Amino acid sequence: MIRVLFIDLYKKESKNYITDSKTLDHSINLHFDYKTYEKDPFENNLTIFSVGHQKNKDNINSLIIYRSPITGSLDINLSSFGKYIKLTGNDIIVLYGKLDKKYFLIIENDNVIFLENDISEDIYKRKEELYNTLKDIYGGKDFIILLNGLGSKFTIYGNLIIFENNKIKVTKGGVGSILYRYHNISGLSIGGDNKIENKRFDIELIEGEKESIKNFYQSIPDKIPILNYKNIYLSEEENKKIFDDYIYPLVNNLRKEYPYEPFNMLGPFLGILNEEYIRNLIELSNRYGLDTLYLGYILGTILEGIYIGKVSIKDLNKSLFDFKDLDKSSEVNYNIAKYLIEKDAYGELSLLGKDIRYISNLFDLNDISVYIPFNNKSSTVFNPYISLGLFLPNLIYDKYFSDYLMNAMNPVEYSGFNFGKFESTYEINNVDNVENIGLNVKREKRFSKIFEYHKLTNSIPDKSYPKRLIDIYNKIAKKYNINYTFDQYFDEYFNSYQEIIYNKAPVV
Repeated sequence: MIRVLFIDLYKKESKNYITDSKTLDHSINLHFDYKTYEKDPFENNLTIFSVGHQKNKDNINSLIIYRSPITGSLDINLSSFGKYIKLTGNDIIVLYGKLDKKYFLIIENDNVIFLENDISEDIYKRKEELYNTLKDIYGGKDFIILLNGLGSKFTIYGNLIIFENNKIKVTKGGVGSILYRYHNISGLSIGGDNKIENKRFDIELIEGEKESIKNFYQSIPDKIPILNYKNIYLSEEENKKIFDDYIYPLVNNLRKEYPYEPFNMLGPFLGILNEEYIRNLIELSNRYGLDTLYLGYILGTILEGIYIGKVSIKDLNKSLFDFKDLDKSSEVNYNIAKYLIEKDAYGELSLLGKDIRYISNLFDLNDISVYIPFNNKSSTVFNPYISLGLFLPNLIYDKYFSDYLMNAMNPVEYSGFNFGKFESTYEINNVDNVENIGLNVKREKRFSKIFEYHKLTNSIPDKSYPKRLIDIYNKIAKKYNINYTFDQYFDEYFNSYQEIIYNKAPVV
């Protein structure tokens, strides 16, 4: 049994209700009830903030459930601000419909205040201005701020930047664009003074052996398609030198400040191996509210397109991927990337705000653009750290890549592994207000229901993969003696995954 705060943006009204359901189950049912699969994500959507697994009263997971403009399908995005949802006295907050103009929403317990407020050029300055106003409204109650930046105006991958205690806690790409361009919400705050029980759900998860960050990177230099995946064509000796001289020092320093996606996608992936340059690009992306993962992927594809002569953009010099002069490559590519980010944030080069498939088709870059195809309008991105099976998407989870596995698996094992990760993550965060000590996982209709949602949004992948992705597969398959062609691997993985979803096969 859970408590829901439902906010009707058309009417600027809110109501509470109790439902005999669990948080994620109810969220998915709402998306079916309101048929968010029928139209474009910017024409019909729900954004749902849900609590998840509670470790203690100050450490509660949160999830954002919405239809993503990046994938075109349902996104279940895990984060860690569930405490503030619980402080309102609710387990779920639902945003339905759209406002008549741009507003900042203030959610304080069950009260919702609509404050006319649009995004501004500098997200940090805007946060400071709002913070002082919000402190007065909340009157000492705890709250968190979620803000859109300029990137939400002009792209499909606008970040929702979440500030806790005046510092960035986490960023979430894609949902910022939905909040701003569909709901007409420039940001929101969530908080209150409801009591949170200090209960703990003791759930034991099976996790593989954890490696140190250094060992993690050192174990995969020949598998990582760094520098726009070009290093898959280099020798092991050439790769080793790049990692020893550049990658490991970057990792050991920047990992203390950032998750691995931002500093790799806006660094080595762009041919930029200078710490100061990478920090500047991350800071610029955050200031403008641009998702670093998707932005970096687009920039990397365009940079290589410029390098091979297929992309020409006014006022831009030629990019450089010179493995014998990576310092020069860093400088040249940094200046191009900085220029493009500025143009992207202000909507002055609109193609940068599109999805990667659109850009690949426009410049005839499909051979080198390594993306996971979904439908003709949208696609997900490919993680810069490859393992066998990485390009075969986890069909019903929202993640665009698996960052758990760095070793080769046969397709049946890999489908079971991916589903097992999804199943345990889902069940842990699919909560009600009954304190369960154990985790009793059953594959119920909810998993096939998510799969059906993907079908309704034409988001089931096919085998139309770019040449470079197949090159990566062939390289790894040869190294690890995986005796499947690309098509064979895909078919076995897909069929096995589908059988698991419909309860016809065990999780391996």
